[in-house]
Amino acid sequence: MTMNIDLQYDGRNLILPLGSSEVFDLYQPRSVIDAVSFNLFREEFETHVDLANLRKNSLLFVINDGYRSTPTVQILRWIDRIDHRIIDCADFIIATGTHSKPTQDQLEHIFEELLPRLQPRLSAHDCMDTNSLRQIGQDLFGQPVFVNSAVYDHDIVISINSVEPHYFAGYTGGRKSFIPGLADFNTIERNHNMASSLNAQPLRLTGNPVAEHLSSMMDLLPEDTCIGIQIVCDSENRIASIHCGPVRMAFDRAVRDARSMYAFQAGKQYDLLIAEILPPLDLSLYQAQKALENTQSVVCDGGRLILLTACREGIGSRHFYEMATDWDRVTNTHKSGKSAFGSHKLSRVVRHTERIEICVVSELDDNSIRQVFLEPLDKESFISYLKRKVCEKSNVAVVRDAAHTVLLI
Repeated sequence: MTMNIDLQYDGRNLILPLGSSEVFDLYQPRSVIDAVSFNLFREEFETHVDLANLRKNSLLFVINDGYRSTPTVQILRWIDRIDHRIIDCADFIIATGTHSKPTQDQLEHIFEELLPRLQPRLSAHDCMDTNSLRQIGQDLFGQPVFVNSAVYDHDIVISINSVEPHYFAGYTGGRKSFIPGLADFNTIERNHNMASSLNAQPLRLTGNPVAEHLSSMMDLLPEDTCIGIQIVCDSENRIASIHCGPVRMAFDRAVRDARSMYAFQAGKQYDLLIAEILPPLDLSLYQAQKALENTQSVVCDGGRLILLTACREGIGSRHFYEMATDWDRVTNTHKSGKSAFGSHKLSRVVRHTERIEICVVSELDDNSIRQVFLEPLDKESFISYLKRKVCEKSNVAVVRDAAHTVLLI
């Protein structure tokens, strides 16, 4: 009896003929029975945040950009229900890191009906705009660290984050709103270059050079005025848990919930792994690597990992794509001998391709995919290959929302 599995691809269902359920293992983020309600949020928010202090001081909200599925507008609606003066008096900044300024469509998606009310007080971070940055100290390398001066132009800063596994920082959320979210390009580049180390892994904070660098830089920020609203969502993007308070404390509490939601002990390796990538992380090849890193460890040597990602916005960041032209795959370094922004992506892909085959089903042209050492695969060839592997009774894993779901061996 044939069993079909529907995965999302480019906004439509892609049906996979997988035979009996004994042929494959299915992984997906867990779901909760009861999502966080307004009353639960209000209790958490008012327990850990001084409302009177918010009302009498200047306030800045730090918001994720369109490449996160953070339920930002839901949190803002709830805060508005508690006291509409908070939203109407606050300023807002999009923590873009090195990403481009959000489009109007992206802003409408993030803020929905609240956008007209707050857009006059909304700005987007630009990591290259030195006039908007303020030095806050030095990092572990003795190099200057800058963040957007808006953090210091306000008495209180509230960051709204979703906390999920991150393929080299351990987890999203918490400190990442500020660094890299509001940092200067050079600081971001130094941090990201450490992601070439395979100790930089999803779910790992201790012993992860990227995470430890981020944590040390958070010590440079005023802890008493930086508040976090840290959200963990389930497989339906419902709010499973929420933690408020000083950024580091709220983040640490959310991390425990995120691991329970997204991490799975596979206990074995697979000949073939199919990784579904959901919006908005399916928009570019740059973002697709999250799914690769989250799942590659459970693919056996010589096995194949297939990424399903339409990449309607193309490559994404051009840094790593252009760098690949002069990348030496033998030494796994740039021919110049220098590390630069994006080099971590290439070095990690090269290491993984020495062990497994990595294919991409997308709307990109074949040459663009091969440029960064991945193999293109069209949908028809993918389905034919899958049918053959099923007939051969190969060990197959299917991973929903693979950009967030982490498999451990």
